[in-house]
Order: sequence, then C-alpha cells, then structure tokens
Amino acid sequence: MTHPLSPNGAGRCPISGGDRTPLYDEAFHVDPATVFRHLRDTQGPVAKVWLEPGVPGYIIVDHQTMLEVSRDDIWSHDSRLWQEWRTGRIPDHSELVPMMMWRPNLLFADGSDHTRLRRAVADSLAEIDLRAMEADIVAIANGLIDAFAAQGTADLITQYAVQLPLLVFNRLFGLDDRAGRALVAILRRIWDGSDAVRANAELERMMGRLIGAKRRTPGRDLTTSLINHHAALDDEELIHHLVVIIGAGNTPVADLIGNTLRMIMTDRQAGTNVAGLRDHLTIPEVIHRVLWLDTPMAIYPWVYPRRDTRLGNVIIPAGSAVGMALAAANLSVAEQRNGALLRGNRAYTSFGVGPHKCPADDLALRIAAIGVQTVLHRLPELRLAVPAPALGGRRSVFARALTALPVQFTPLGHQSSREGTWNPSFSTPMPTSTTNQRRSASSGPWSLSNFRARWRRGR
Repeated sequence: MTHPLSPNGAGRCPISGGDRTPLYDEAFHVDPATVFRHLRDTQGPVAKVWLEPGVPGYIIVDHQTMLEVSRDDIWSHDSRLWQEWRTGRIPDHSELVPMMMWRPNLLFADGSDHTRLRRAVADSLAEIDLRAMEADIVAIANGLIDAFAAQGTADLITQYAVQLPLLVFNRLFGLDDRAGRALVAILRRIWDGSDAVRANAELERMMGRLIGAKRRTPGRDLTTSLINHHAALDDEELIHHLVVIIGAGNTPVADLIGNTLRMIMTDRQAGTNVAGLRDHLTIPEVIHRVLWLDTPMAIYPWVYPRRDTRLGNVIIPAGSAVGMALAAANLSVAEQRNGALLRGNRAYTSFGVGPHKCPADDLALRIAAIGVQTVLHRLPELRLAVPAPALGGRRSVFARALTALPVQFTPLGHQSSREGTWNPSFSTPMPTSTTNQRRSASSGPWSLSNFRARWRRGR
C-alpha cells in the first residue's frame, strides 16, 4: 500500500493514495459528502483511509453496518488495542492523539466498565432540571447578543456559537464565567488538531483543579453529582469524565448552532419553511434536518476489532482503527429516501449508536434550539455578510463545521436590544414579532431579510 505524497488534493479525484483515501486531503475537507458518496459507491460499507500520512485506518459509511458493529462485542472502544499506537507508529505529538488516545471514561470502555461509567454520567445528567436550565440558556444567549447587537455585524461562530454552550456547561459544572471562557480556545485547539496535545494537558489540569475545589466546597452542580455518585469514580476517572462531558457538550453543540444558522441562511427550502412561507417548521425540526444532512460530528467514535474480522468486503486486521462515519451514514439514509425525511425522525446517528449513544442529547438539542431561535428573533434582517461559498470549514478528521459565520443585520440600540429579549420555548415555533422592519437590499442566493415581516405574512 502507498499513501499520497502531496497533502493537496485540489483539482484531482477525491480518492487518491493507492487504495486508501486521505482524510487530511483538501478534497475531503472541501466536500466530504462527495468523498463519502464515492467511497460508498466504490468500496461498499467500509472504506480504507489514511488518518495522517502513513497512518492507516477504516471508516464505516453505511448506517446498517454501523448498527451491527455497535452490537457486536468483537469490536472494542478501548484504543489501547490500536495497533499503530501500540507499535509506536503514532508519535505523541500527533494531532490524532487527544481525540483517540485511551482515557478512563465511558467513551473508551466496554462491558461492565462502560455500564458503570455511563450510569454515573446518566444519573448525574438526570438531576438537571432541563426546563429550569432553559432560563440560564436564554439569559446567556441574550447577553452574548447584547454585546454586538448595536454594531450591525458579527461573527456568529466566535462571538456567539462557541461561547453559548460553554457558558451553559460552566454553570452546570460550577465554574465561573471567566474560567469557562478560557476553555473556548483550549477545546478548539483539541478538535482542530492545532497544538492539540498541549491543549489537552491544559484541559486536564483545569478539570483537576475544579474537582479539588468541589471536594472542598460541594455545590448543586454536575461536578459534585459525579463526585458523590455511588459508582465511586476516582480522581482520574472524574477528570476524564469532565473532559468528555465538556468536550462533547461544547464543540459539537456550537458547531450544530453554526451549521443550522448556515442552512437557514443559504438553503432556500429550509429558510422559507422556517419563515412560515411554506409548510411551517419549528427550529428543532430544522436542527433535526441539519443532523441528517450536515451533522457536526463527522467521524467519531473509533472502534478496534479484537481479532482479524471481515466487515463488508474488507478483512480488517486486529487492532485496526475503524471510525464511525456518522455523517456518511446519515447521508446514505437521506439519499435513499431522496431527502424526504419525516418530521420528528431522529433515527440519525449524529449522537452515536448503540450503548455508546450520547446520554446528553436532550440537553444539547435544547441549547442549540434556543441558541438559534434567539438569534433569529433578536437580529432584524439577518443575512450573510459574504457569499455562501466563501464560508470556510474547519480542517478536521472528526468534525464538519464552520470557522466563521459573518453576518449583517439592522443595528439595535441598547434600549431596543433589551426590549427584544425573550424567552423561547423549546417545543414551539418562534413567536411572531411586532417589530417593524426595513426591507433588505442584500443580494445573494437567499437571506433572512425582513424575516419577521415575512413570517407574519406566512402565518
């Protein structure tokens, strides 16, 4: 087998590098859907890939195959089985390490260990009053918007989406907002593979300090609940469960907010349906559409066969890294149905499959729904500030998300901004606004110009 010498796949077939596809290639980052489709058509449910130059792996691109793997104990989530890692082919500074290295948490556990650890997380999350939590989400969302509402321009990724879920989880964990804001850069470095190893160490130290503080001064928060759970997690397990909860609860949720806002502002069908000009869609329903067609969690988690095994048309050696290409599986199902996904259909794999499915999906969906609703209500004549093709994506094997979402809108003064603050309901469509709007002169494929007035006409 050979791997490609050039890291740039622009202008050539997306499948290159002998019989393996490089996931670090520009072609994959620019248009992963085309690459997934090509792999499914040419290799079947399992495809051979390069994770980094010289680092082989496999990805599952088929929904049914993914479900079968999740139920078969031949497959382990314990990355200590990863042959390339065990034989020293993965250097410690590899950007794959922070996302794939073994940790003593539920993501990398199997069997009874996984059951014990998952129960600790699920029970602690169950103590959260989700309805009461909405008040905090609303307050944080409105506060973030207040900071730029008078300017008429904003980057809804850096100024809003990446901060909202993090500040929510800060309160759940018992962190103050200042300490929590420091996590934004750390988490982005881990997910983007930018100085990820050092960022991972910083995150673990921060969580260790938090646990020490909560042991001394318990509170009514998620950290204290985990400490007190009868599963008796030790300090190392506590650190790594806080790491996985805040990592999974922040970056993917922030990316879901960004991807949803992008779809509403660039997809004519989704935008007009949200505006009520056609069959009315609630914001949660649009989010479900995004989770089918543009899920932020592209390839994760990874599993490892305990012995040589056949999967699809491929013989996979024991200890090989096999990624769950959640985005590919969702697209496969959506395309089989010609995009005609039923409302309320949550059979997508975006939160994982089987016993390792994310236990915090309801909380994640609430944060995302309120975050999107608040933006659309608070910012009049919201529209992209750049052509849609100019929106840049993050370079990541694991995620599919925006690096920035520059927008324009009618500036709001301080008084009107506070008057625009509102309390959305997760399960209902956005309320009709009574604010008078000016018609937008923006041009482009589609925008949310005069959004609220159009909504009224549609109702």
